[in-house]
Amino acid sequence: MDGVMNQHQLCLVKCVLFSLPLLMIQGAPTLIDRGSHEPQTGSLEIKWGTSSPNKIFEGKLMNLGCHFSGWPLPHEVHWYKDGELITNGTEGIYHSEDEKEQNGETTLRSTLHLPSGHEEQEGFYNCSASNSIRSTSYEIQMIYQCN
Repeated sequence: MDGVMNQHQLCLVKCVLFSLPLLMIQGAPTLIDRGSHEPQTGSLEIKWGTSSPNKIFEGKLMNLGCHFSGWPLPHEVHWYKDGELITNGTEGIYHSEDEKEQNGETTLRSTLHLPSGHEEQEGFYNCSASNSIRSTSYEIQMIYQCN
C-alpha cells in the first residue's frame, strides 16, 4: 500500500508538524518559554496610562504615558493623534521607551513628550503596542485649558 500512511506514520507526521511551542489551555493561547519550561500567557495589557480626559495648559510641558505588560513583551509602541501616526520630532513631539522590572514583571513604558502647551495639541492621543499574539491600545483625550 504505497502512498497510504498507516495510523502510526500519520501520528508521527502530526507530531512533527504540530510540535510548535503553542498549546491551547482552556481555549487561551499559551506559549512555552523554553528556558523555564513553564507556560506563559500570550496576553498583552495596559498596566498604566495617563488619566483621561486630561488638560493642556498654555506654555506648560506635558508627558503622556502608557505601560504595557505581557509575554512576549512588545518591541515598540506607536503613538497617534486623532488617528494620525506621530513621528518623533514632528512639531517638537518626541517619544521614548524603556523596560522596567517590578515585582518580577517586566513592563514596556512609553512616554510621549509634548512641547509647551498650545491649543493645537488638543485631541485624542492613542498609544498602541503589539506582540506576536495580539495588540492593544489606550486612548487619552487632551483638552486645551485657557488661562
